[in-house]
Amino acid sequence: YSKNFNTTKNMINKKLAYLKKKYGKIAIYGAGHISSMFINLMGIKKYIYAVIDDNKKKQKFLMPGSKLPIKNKKILLNNKIKVCLLSLNPEAEKKIMKKNIKFLKNGGFFLSLFPYYKNSIFR
Repeated sequence: YSKNFNTTKNMINKKLAYLKKKYGKIAIYGAGHISSMFINLMGIKKYIYAVIDDNKKKQKFLMPGSKLPIKNKKILLNNKIKVCLLSLNPEAEKKIMKKNIKFLKNGGFFLSLFPYYKNSIFR
């Protein structure tokens, strides 16, 4: 893992730079420890508009380290976001996609932070 860390970090940064340039704002769904670690370790704060979480108690707070705002899922549509990264398990990802059909129909898409998922940012 450590041997490939810098290569992986550079690849993720290049991919997010490309996605931001092509599609505009990028969000991350899930304001938990996985998102926090990914944002901070990969140094991707500059590419992320906001973190989304359905837990109302987390909304209006900031993510640890990056200080990115935690928002309601409404920003997917209200703020013209086209790319949303997912930091969730497969079952939760399916639920989130079903809850956000309008986002998908409006041309938005989800990418998982996990390399072994079909819709991964690593592909």
